[in-house]
Amino acid sequence: MLDIYKLEIFALVAQTGSFTKAAEALYMSQSAVSQHIKTLEDGLGTRLFARSRGGARLTLAGETLFEYAQQILRLAAMAENAVTNVENLTKGQLRLGATPVAGGYLLPDWIRTFRRQYPNLRVSLQTDATLPTIESLLSRRLDIAFIEGELTETAHLSTLALQEIDLFLIVGKHHPWRDREMVSVRELDGQPLAARLPHSHTRQWLERFFSRHGVAPDVMMEFDDPETIKRLVIRGQCATFLPLCMVAEELAQGELAALRVPEMRQKQVLKLVWNNLWPFTPISRAFLTSLTNTYPQLQTLAVD
Repeated sequence: MLDIYKLEIFALVAQTGSFTKAAEALYMSQSAVSQHIKTLEDGLGTRLFARSRGGARLTLAGETLFEYAQQILRLAAMAENAVTNVENLTKGQLRLGATPVAGGYLLPDWIRTFRRQYPNLRVSLQTDATLPTIESLLSRRLDIAFIEGELTETAHLSTLALQEIDLFLIVGKHHPWRDREMVSVRELDGQPLAARLPHSHTRQWLERFFSRHGVAPDVMMEFDDPETIKRLVIRGQCATFLPLCMVAEELAQGELAALRVPEMRQKQVLKLVWNNLWPFTPISRAFLTSLTNTYPQLQTLAVD
């Protein structure tokens, strides 16, 4: 008899095309993942994956099983939703994921509003870079996520654009540019900046922008935490690029100033992301419903 847990592991290896990536997403050893797949293969009497240095590719039998596994796992999730009190939204948990801008500056207000309506529900929020967030979605450690980064692999993931996010050059009140409204991209050449770490999608987005315009700002400091960057800019040690939602309070207090870069026409996009192998839980749908006044495009997802 097929084991649901082993089918979940099999589906994740199929999704990622890698035993290593599946193991990392599941917080398991690679050997443990391999053993679960071997048990499946032994029980079915056939190979499910063709292994190579490039990863794991489904065999014909594996493709057949994956097609059915998706249906089985989806039905199992629907059955679980149907027979629990979660349907009545009297108890349960919503597991949200987000990249730093959404997680630090948008989700807290959204969650506060949602919990006023559903005080008995627990809400957890994992804030991380895009890749770990996506891995958590694939391994079902998250129900839904909100990201600004681009997706390199979209198989089994669905997205819905919510809003465009403008980046502004942010300077402190003692910076020589503090009274300006804009600065040209050419003026950024050699200017000291603080930035996110190189693996950050925002950092990579900015690097591509600088490269297109042939400028090279002096990235003096790199941090994973946008709040640390913001504090450094307030102290006047450098400038940085951040969206306005992250500096609204400091702008109002006059601690920071925001300058537009006219050449920066391309925008980042805040997106809802979910694993399309699994149906939305009733709690997820309720949360999306709570956001429909702000994002009307969510209405089609919020309706069962």
